[in-house]
Amino acid sequence: MTPFDVESHTDDRGEFWVTIAYKGKVEFNEITLSFEHDQFKWVSVEEFLSLESSDKLRRFAKNLK
Repeated sequence: MTPFDVESHTDDRGEFWVTIAYKGKVEFNEITLSFEHDQFKWVSVEEFLSLESSDKLRRFAKNLK
């Protein structure tokens, strides 16, 4: 995987967060979801940008282009 963007901020509690966005390649079609998720969907960048999302994730998607 290759990192292509980084975002950092301090939240309301004073905690410092760093998010690193990676571009990866899927080598198989079977997906196993953790207990934190109940579904997934493969979408293009254009499809993703038409969905409701956070500003940070929208920026990451735009930087993929």
